[in-house]
Amino acid sequence: YIWKIPASFVMKRFDGSARDKKPLSDQRLPLEMSWISLRPNRVAVACSGHCNCSVTPDMRIDSYRVSLKRSKNPPAGVTLVETMMAVTLVAVFFVSIFEVNGLCLRYIKSSKNNVAALQGVQDRLEQLRSLSFANLTSASSVQSLMATPANGSEFLARSPTEVVTLSAYPTPDASNTQITLSAEASSANMNSTDSNLANAKLVKINVTYTWTETFGGRSRSEQSETIVSAGTKK
Repeated sequence: YIWKIPASFVMKRFDGSARDKKPLSDQRLPLEMSWISLRPNRVAVACSGHCNCSVTPDMRIDSYRVSLKRSKNPPAGVTLVETMMAVTLVAVFFVSIFEVNGLCLRYIKSSKNNVAALQGVQDRLEQLRSLSFANLTSASSVQSLMATPANGSEFLARSPTEVVTLSAYPTPDASNTQITLSAEASSANMNSTDSNLANAKLVKINVTYTWTETFGGRSRSEQSETIVSAGTKK
């Protein structure tokens, strides 16, 4: 503890002979402290020399009891429990921010995958429509076309399974021509073939992409259809 003690609580003693005594107005020599004794609730100070105070040199050394009472309103502090609670609240706040940020990023990635799948479907339809009708109704020609993804999108190269179905329109035959390009596969597989498709006047093309979304593990799909008629393209 640091104790602030008023001067009125301290008794002073001065040593010196009678011949050294001077009037009070001339006693201006500096006061020299010889020793200090601090004990619980007691203070004693011994000094020698002269000063311009009103005490006499022969005053005895004494000690006065000092009342040391704790303040009824001690300074406010922070306990370990309060500190840990504050740290916990701050940690929860930042973890929530990071989790929301990660959730937003996963939603953005899912939206990008949907857009890439839709673009892939449209690109594949345009590739099939650009074929001559004889090549369109030939299963081997379509299989060769599907050996590579519809475009250079990273998503199409690694995630979706592409299925192209060709059928006579409006009345399909007993079996349709169906070709599948699996994710990350180097070639397409022939699932079924319609041998009478070359005799049809109208052919319906169905392109379907299916994949499993990393966000939530949901199964997603995107598909589109178009009808192509027999004839000479201009």
